[in-house]
Amino acid sequence: MALTAGMISADTLDHGLPGGPGALVEDREGHFWIAAGGADGVVLRSDTGGRPPWTVVAEGRVGGLQVAADGDIWMAVGDDVLRVPRGTLQPVARTASFVVDDAPGALLATRTGDVWCAGCAARRRGDGLFEAVPLGPDGYRLTPLLDDAFGN
Repeated sequence: MALTAGMISADTLDHGLPGGPGALVEDREGHFWIAAGGADGVVLRSDTGGRPPWTVVAEGRVGGLQVAADGDIWMAVGDDVLRVPRGTLQPVARTASFVVDDAPGALLATRTGDVWCAGCAARRRGDGLFEAVPLGPDGYRLTPLLDDAFGN
């Protein structure tokens, strides 16, 4: 599926997509995951499976939205870190594994499979295990400089 001008228009903003798009990522199955309107949540754009074209999959402030090297979608929404396993469209909470300090923020997925989360005391390694984040200097911030389809 390709994202065309007809998918996002004044009509979809009024009757489907809540607020304006923030981040937009495409998974390996061609579904579009959109961080909508800052505080509205994550919306899935899909033309398959009998779903409505716009489906809200998580509600709340969106801190991050990434596609990991293994094809999983990761999102930081509200106070949760959610994972959508590749091939499914259902988010699974992984907040406890990331040991969220306050509220999860920006996410960074590396080509080696690591998933980092600002405001979290642990990271997910490429082998699927979690480990403590090395301590950094006070006031450090995770700031992605370049996002591509593989989280680089």
